[in-house]
Amino acid sequence: MHDLSKPATTTASEWRLGWTLLVTSLLGVAISTAHIASMGVMIGDIEAEFGWSRSQITSGLALVSVISVVLAPFVGMLIDWKGPRVIGLIGIFVYGAALAALAAIGPQIWLWWAGFVGIAAGSLFVKPTVWTAAVSVRFVRHRGFALAIVLSGAGLGSALWPVTAAYLTEHYGWRIAYLGLSAIVVGTMLPLVLFFFHDGREAKGQAARAPLAHDPSAPSVREALLSFTFLRMATATLLTTGAIYSAQVHFAPIMMSMGGDRETAALVTGMFGISAIVARLVVGFLLDHFSSSLVGGVAMAFPVPACLLMLRYDGDNTILAVLAAAMFGLALGAVVDVIAFLTARNFGLKIYGTVFGTLAGLLSLGAGMGPQLASILYDATHGYHLQLWLLMPISAIGALAIATMPKQRPGH
Repeated sequence: MHDLSKPATTTASEWRLGWTLLVTSLLGVAISTAHIASMGVMIGDIEAEFGWSRSQITSGLALVSVISVVLAPFVGMLIDWKGPRVIGLIGIFVYGAALAALAAIGPQIWLWWAGFVGIAAGSLFVKPTVWTAAVSVRFVRHRGFALAIVLSGAGLGSALWPVTAAYLTEHYGWRIAYLGLSAIVVGTMLPLVLFFFHDGREAKGQAARAPLAHDPSAPSVREALLSFTFLRMATATLLTTGAIYSAQVHFAPIMMSMGGDRETAALVTGMFGISAIVARLVVGFLLDHFSSSLVGGVAMAFPVPACLLMLRYDGDNTILAVLAAAMFGLALGAVVDVIAFLTARNFGLKIYGTVFGTLAGLLSLGAGMGPQLASILYDATHGYHLQLWLLMPISAIGALAIATMPKQRPGH
């Protein structure tokens, strides 16, 4: 019988022993995107009911991002200490309850903010850090592709949540939509995590963590967080995710403001998820075989042509919007995959949770502040053209931060 306290040592054993962990982790990443991916198709109904501006509505996401960037490193430390399974179980309950609580808010904006404080608390414990930490321990030889499969969950969520939220909102209203999202999160993930989410560390307790704790090549947390490598990764994470999630949350409103209808806009927005899944699998394979900095830099530059396409969209030429959404999705599929892979490669597994948790906090900051700034621009200009123009240089800087990192050979 294979010792679960040790990573599998062959390709066959890695996949045979770890496939249930992969599936559970993939779905875990998917559920963590519910509050972001669903907002775009509900924002108009919430605006109509309460009379809030779009910047006020998306301020909930900004609040999540600020809380996450402060607390995510500490959650990463908890993952390094307790293991990801305990953290994931806590997160499912808190995140599901917070989504359900949004259905009961009243017209006071502070209630909306309070609801998103709960979302922030729950999302901290279901971030990709939780799911990738387990997979990084179990998979060694094909870690890049395994991480790609897991992080494809963000693409799956980006494809399914807008359509699910649009259907529930159209037929039952946005309040029932939030209740439905909560039921899906808890009903799907609770049994999966209870039965299948094991990375091996729980089986042997502290002894299982010994190989990680005694890695002589691992830097200290201080050395890692003050390194130029980390600075480049942090810059790319913040700018690229800010640009991508700004586009994702507002993509349906962008299309509708330019003449598209809601159903078409929701379906096209789903292209973010579909292309993100494809990109993650392709990028994961490439990371195992080619220069990670070159692969990451190229993939994270796709928002630039995507913005150019949307500037030509007029409500009728839907193919332009489909291509733009696909390009944004390619970058969405690459960014977390690349950052997770580079974290394990550059800083090792001993402090993986802390380092990647810090980067995940910056990811959340970008995911929250990007849509918020786009909303402020919309309220000021009553359009989205300025947002699209600004996203191009922001995306280019993030891509260059990764592309100009020292080239590494596969496996190093």
